[in-house]
Amino acid sequence: MTQTEVPIERLQNFLKQLTQQARGRLLIELERLKHSGDELLGSDVILANLYTEFRKDGKSQDSTDNPERYFFQPLEPLLIDSAAERANSGQISRGSLAVIWE
Repeated sequence: MTQTEVPIERLQNFLKQLTQQARGRLLIELERLKHSGDELLGSDVILANLYTEFRKDGKSQDSTDNPERYFFQPLEPLLIDSAAERANSGQISRGSLAVIWE
């Protein structure tokens, strides 16, 4: 086993420990980061695992099929990428959108 295989296996084990709801939220957040150009190192491996679980064809979902994006689109100028505790008056943390949507 090479060094690159060990972290992938650890990631897969970590993903299995998460609830299905947490894995779904992680998928949405990683897709959002990817679309905004802020990809994380190793996110492609995580996305591949999550696509296998949540997408029938194993591929990413086109953002046009995501009703959340349309719903929150008017709020885009007010959204920030930092934690909700760090938001100033009139700003909304992107991380809170999933909770609002549910």
